[in-house]
Amino acid sequence: YESTPFSGKLINLYSEKDTASITPYWQGKEHGWALQKYPNGTLKEERFYQKGWKEGVHKGWWENGNPRFVYHFKSDVYE
Repeated sequence: YESTPFSGKLINLYSEKDTASITPYWQGKEHGWALQKYPNGTLKEERFYQKGWKEGVHKGWWENGNPRFVYHFKSDVYE
């Protein structure tokens, strides 16, 4: 906003009540735990960002709650 990098949470909705995703930002870069959900509210993915870089474990689940994938990142690079 007015040349100031955004800090806060970007929230996307499926409808007025249902959250699709939450992505935290700090000084214009993704920073913190980002979450995505299915329309039924079940967690779809969680991922951690460190100053815009993917870091740590990125997990995903099927809509029924069963594990779908697990990826590991270090300094924004898949390991």
